[in-house]
Amino acid sequence: MSRFANSKKFSAYLRNTPRAESSNGKTVSKSTNKAGRKLSITLLSQALKHFRDSNEKLTVWYGRLSVYKKKGIIRIALCRRVFTELYQMLKKGEYHWYQNTRLHEKKMGEYRKFLEKRGIKTQENLPLSA
Repeated sequence: MSRFANSKKFSAYLRNTPRAESSNGKTVSKSTNKAGRKLSITLLSQALKHFRDSNEKLTVWYGRLSVYKKKGIIRIALCRRVFTELYQMLKKGEYHWYQNTRLHEKKMGEYRKFLEKRGIKTQENLPLSA
């Protein structure tokens, strides 16, 4: 994450920011590059509704904009907001603020059991002195 100066650069790297053209002091915002953002949007769209519903601010924001904007445009803007949150979480090494800790611990326990069955060592299973 250190190679990105800010969340806008991270989102631009994932090709989810609109192109901007400037000329004679006037800036025009263009559309996003649909071919370049296919993988990042595909991966994120699988969890986008769950992510939006887990955060009350995003739910209110989405509902307010959906009154007068097209759903596809709002979805891309929501992806940009999620990329910004992902950047901040990765940079600070934190979990999502609105996560359900009980469900998270349950899922992590199941994941550790899955790895143990296959003989894969996790940090919790490694000896303290190597």
